[in-house]
Amino acid sequence: MITSIKESIVSRYSEKILQFLTEFPWHFVASARMRSGAVKLSRSHNVILVLDISERMTSYFQKLKSAALQYVYGIKQNSECSDLENGIGLAVFGRETRLIQEATSDYELVIDLLGRLRPEGDAPVLAGLLMGYAGVTSCFLGCFEDISLQAHMIVFTNGSSEQCNLSTENGENFIFSLRRSRVPSDINGVIDKIAATTTKIFYVPIGGNQCNDTLEQAVRKTNGKVIPSDEMYRLIRMTKVMLLAIQIASEIRYTENQSRDIIKRKILNHTSSDDHDDCLDMVQDFTNPLKFDNRRGLYLELSCHTLTLGDRVRRGPDWTYDDQNLGLPGTAVGQDRDGWIIVEWDHGAIYPYPHDEQIDRLQLRKVNEPRILIDELIAVGCRVVRGPDWKYGDHDGGLGTEGTVLGERQRGNVVVRWDRKNVGIYKMGYEGLFEVKLSDNFLNSGNEIGSEKTEMYGRIGQKLQKSTSGKYQNDPYVMKTDQCDTEDYVIPIYSETSVSALWEHQKGSQWMKYPSGINAKIEKAYQRKKTGKIIIEMDRTTYLIHFSRMVQENAQNKTEMAVRRKGELIIS
Repeated sequence: MITSIKESIVSRYSEKILQFLTEFPWHFVASARMRSGAVKLSRSHNVILVLDISERMTSYFQKLKSAALQYVYGIKQNSECSDLENGIGLAVFGRETRLIQEATSDYELVIDLLGRLRPEGDAPVLAGLLMGYAGVTSCFLGCFEDISLQAHMIVFTNGSSEQCNLSTENGENFIFSLRRSRVPSDINGVIDKIAATTTKIFYVPIGGNQCNDTLEQAVRKTNGKVIPSDEMYRLIRMTKVMLLAIQIASEIRYTENQSRDIIKRKILNHTSSDDHDDCLDMVQDFTNPLKFDNRRGLYLELSCHTLTLGDRVRRGPDWTYDDQNLGLPGTAVGQDRDGWIIVEWDHGAIYPYPHDEQIDRLQLRKVNEPRILIDELIAVGCRVVRGPDWKYGDHDGGLGTEGTVLGERQRGNVVVRWDRKNVGIYKMGYEGLFEVKLSDNFLNSGNEIGSEKTEMYGRIGQKLQKSTSGKYQNDPYVMKTDQCDTEDYVIPIYSETSVSALWEHQKGSQWMKYPSGINAKIEKAYQRKKTGKIIIEMDRTTYLIHFSRMVQENAQNKTEMAVRRKGELIIS
């Protein structure tokens, strides 16, 4: 009886906070602040500290603050001695339950905010998890190698936070409608929601009564750890451990033997010890580089009979989404938890669609239309085979087996689903390596640039830019990088120096520099194929650059001018 009353109170309290999360989009405000430059961003992984500042923590509050400060000072020292610069955010639950600070590399600011905290009021650990979740979702998604890295959470509290007493304030006043909320109101639902983002939760017990069933469950489901307060050094070095784990995971990803003994031996080749198996556990967690995407339904096999992952599709007989595909075909790239088929249309947007064969509701139909490449060397829907730098045995199903590109990643990596059903990430230009290449069958199927379809795709691209989002019940599944600057969404783990070159075109007797964005685009295409070509738009005119002849051709009047690649320059 007592347990059911406690669960009822916590559920009502969580509903109140969830209404706050739903009706006041402060996590979007946080993202806007970060995007505007108001928050000093880090160059590495982000962590949200979640502190229990309830009055019941008074006896242990100094210890709690000391542990949090030790972490911040340790991260600050790491940033001064290496390229690692973790962002630290701060959320609290107690009389105040809110996100105090978005993830930032301004460590002095975080230290100052920690110094001002006082134990007051009361709030359950669920409130802290919700505030931490909001902090996580306000962070930019990090990326190292081909792994997407979500921010992590470190929670400082003890067992009392799941046993706190709440004033119900006339009982029903805490009950709010959650019909518009996508965040569940029960504890298990909240933890599952956090786990779906691939966020890891670390629990630092403070003081007496350290057993906290809620947090221990959260730690298990998110593959986090319970870290004693006298072992804060493990958290301070966790980013280094994580990067090593990603490196080792990439080495063994497509090998048959991934036993713990093999992983331990590889770890010892890089470091003297892994006493708490922190690196070992993370390696096993990172062997699937698509985990973050899979949690959202991307790159998962379809459960229907008429469609397969990677199939090319068009509108079906029961289509009800107006001109959402803009008249183009698309590629089936996954299936969400509700069974909806996720499609990336050739114009770049991704949407989910209901496709139920049992009740004969067919929003989509399979077609045999190859992807047309316009101003690009690879795209979702292209057919590929293993390339000259292939090193993964028969993971593709054997020599000559074809696959379909399901996604493009940063810096020349692509997601491929092989016809034998294996899915992986492979280099196509990254570090100068081509682990996959376009299939000869694809190249011979009429996909050359300059066909009549080129103009149609161009017109559709203009139409897409004018279209509005949010019009349909199936809102866009993800924001595409061709709609937004990728630098707005992906923060590199290291402050790497990238090497590029200066491209110029001849105008009369003078050599003119290309705009920086076009210059980067040309160089990227050149690095992928030095005898290829690329379409660019400049001054409202379409040009075709032929790398083999180093000329720029006007697509309308066919006039040509010389281009040159002038040395290499370092861009920091």
